Amino acid sequence: MIIKFVCALLIFVPLSSMSSFAEDVTPLRVGVILPLSGESASIGEGFKNGMQIAIDGLTPEDRNLVQFIYEDDSLSSKKAVSALNKLLTQDHVQAVINFSSGTANALAPIIERRALPLIAIASDPKVVEGRKYAFNFWVTPDEEARVLVPEAIRRKYTNVARLSTIHDGVYAVNRATDRINAGRIKFGYDEEFPPEIKDFRAAIAKIKARGDIDAILPILFPGQLSAFAKQVRSMGIELPFFGFEFFEDANEVKNSGGTLVGAWYVNADDSTGTFNDRYLKKFPNGSLYSAANGHDAVLLLVTAAKANASSEGVREFLSTLKDFTGALGTYSASGDNRFTLPAALKEVTATGFKKLS
Repeated sequence: MIIKFVCALLIFVPLSSMSSFAEDVTPLRVGVILPLSGESASIGEGFKNGMQIAIDGLTPEDRNLVQFIYEDDSLSSKKAVSALNKLLTQDHVQAVINFSSGTANALAPIIERRALPLIAIASDPKVVEGRKYAFNFWVTPDEEARVLVPEAIRRKYTNVARLSTIHDGVYAVNRATDRINAGRIKFGYDEEFPPEIKDFRAAIAKIKARGDIDAILPILFPGQLSAFAKQVRSMGIELPFFGFEFFEDANEVKNSGGTLVGAWYVNADDSTGTFNDRYLKKFPNGSLYSAANGHDAVLLLVTAAKANASSEGVREFLSTLKDFTGALGTYSASGDNRFTLPAALKEVTATGFKKLS
């Protein structure tokens, strides 16, 4: 009887210790607010897909360090705030990831008051200005403009038609473009449109009537961009398209009926040269737009959690980041709650997206 008891004890103690150890690992709870429905669902799904690639590559131990809780905001500020309230009151999250400058500007003041870190996939510098806990995890508009403007000049564009969606992030991109351009390229036609507008024929007619436009710069949301490109070509205009970020959406290229093929644009660099290949192998019809940011956001939070799985620990890690390497290359904190992410020239091709330089 004594022998049986001792053997049982020897078996029980290690198992009990292992169970206790597993229970002691409290994950960092992260709320992720993305557009997972509506016109911009493809880019929200692309970001989430990028996160999943990173999660799949983690060790079981690292995977247990962070828990992600997803919410859909359809790119609506009102829905984003509602989602945040749920994450704060029911899920008790310790950090938040959010997509888009417009929704980030609505969420940042609330999250700042809670002293929780916000990783905003956003262009607008107002998201982080004067804040301690908000971080813009996107290639800055100035960096993008520093790549785009010289290339447009090299291609001898002198008079450009610019069409922009009314949105905080687009405004930030336009301000940076105008600053870097310094009047060298003229915007002979420059108009803004609400996100729900998809009929651009009146605007296209004005561009066609001018007769002096060299190229077209559409900074339009998904759903708008593909519709615009088809309407331009159907009205007999063959001017080149160029621009930013939203061109890197496979669904938009498909929906454009091939009219976006050949367009060149600027977006975050895939510096490793391998992430895009891995992504398209797993998600052949997925949008690449922001996918690498989703991937690296996971790696950043897991690395932060290893050192200090608390809100303050994450904030400290992000604000002092140095030479971190991920799908977006090697980058550091820039000192203003942004990061030194590089931009690159790319082109839409019939089979995907190609880096030009």
